[in-house]
Amino acid sequence: MVVFPPPLLLLLYLTGSFVRTQYLAPYVGGANRTDVVWMVPSWVCTGANYIEVEKYGIKQNQDQQFTGGKVFAIFYEHSFGKIPYFKGQDVTKPMNGGLPQEGNLTDHLIEAEKNIIETIPDENFDGIAVIDIEEFRPMWELSWGGFEVYKRESIRLSRQQHPYWSPKQIAWEAEKAYEKASQKFFIETIRLGRRLRPKAKWGYYLFPKCNGNVGQTYETDCNKQFQKYNDNLSWLWVESTALFPSIYLYTAQRTVPDYNFVNTGALITETKRIKRNYCPNCQIHIFTKIEYDSYHNPEDFYSKQNLASTLDLSIKMNVNGVVIWSTSQKIKSRCGYLQEYVTNTLGPYLQLTNRSLDKCRADRCEGRGECFLPRPKKNPAPYNYVCRCERPYFGKSCEFRGRRVVGVSLPRPVTRDAFFSASNRYNAPNQFYAATNGSLNSV
Repeated sequence: MVVFPPPLLLLLYLTGSFVRTQYLAPYVGGANRTDVVWMVPSWVCTGANYIEVEKYGIKQNQDQQFTGGKVFAIFYEHSFGKIPYFKGQDVTKPMNGGLPQEGNLTDHLIEAEKNIIETIPDENFDGIAVIDIEEFRPMWELSWGGFEVYKRESIRLSRQQHPYWSPKQIAWEAEKAYEKASQKFFIETIRLGRRLRPKAKWGYYLFPKCNGNVGQTYETDCNKQFQKYNDNLSWLWVESTALFPSIYLYTAQRTVPDYNFVNTGALITETKRIKRNYCPNCQIHIFTKIEYDSYHNPEDFYSKQNLASTLDLSIKMNVNGVVIWSTSQKIKSRCGYLQEYVTNTLGPYLQLTNRSLDKCRADRCEGRGECFLPRPKKNPAPYNYVCRCERPYFGKSCEFRGRRVVGVSLPRPVTRDAFFSASNRYNAPNQFYAATNGSLNSV
């Protein structure tokens, strides 16, 4: 075996030949596996209608229950603590004070603690813990549409407290009081969760956000305004250990998979930006559905094209998890539909996605790292994928083995043949694509 002599190794190092280009975050090894979680209350589906999601590598709580499991826990605002809100955004139906600034944070935290301990009895729970607050938003700027009721009532309260102030002063104080109280509820609630169950991945459903019309424009990213909204929520990201954006599709979107693909890609890209800038240790778990309208049309499931625009793209962009959610409404009458879809469409589709990434890992990354798309790409070629190498490997195809010294990986002895073989393979994407027989694009 011929190896590079030390002088040549030094030359390669000084010329940058061994600078690690894709030695990203630490990777523990093994094939790509985005956790796919079944957050569907289907425990009533028994016997012939039992839904075998585990057969396809989909994780679930024991008996597909929502409480006491090891995979996930979700806390809905209507039954979690004493969160203030206007029921149905109706000012005549205030719950727990209605406005955040009229709520009792102490009482809320006392009750929320009981809820967390009951829902997650295991102190070592390390699954995802989702807080779902949708009745009000933590920023004044985000309170449009039906959420305007919180602005109007905040201004009314401010005017009542300061009857001699000018309208401008009243509006300024209203916004300040609303955001201060909202932030307090959001921050102290997630801090409570992290204190009680520190190993769990805590975050808020629906955040970060993106404009939902990216697919209608020539843009491929969330617009600057929504990026600004998300940047202004930096106080929330630094308290979180997980991010839970939503890529739900509805009936109006069922026939526009290309549009949906762009929206999904933009939101995942924006979520990765938030992670990179504010909470590098946060995990990303994307919420998706498989039914367009489970309330009124439970037989209408996502097409394969829309699975490609949601589930498949999320996995190929290497998020930590994808959460498949559905309502409990009329769940018993929906069991047969769900079981048939999982068995005939969803399960096989997920297996195909994972097999394509296994092959990419083996061929593109030499079996030494994760293979993923850094940016959304419709019908990607193999060279669109990059590798996150497991230590101590590095290089664009994880072809080198080295030690990390002051931010640079120095190589161990590498054979001359291996060196040039790896270089040629990387620089010949067309031959690589032919070798894969197009399998990466088969999904």
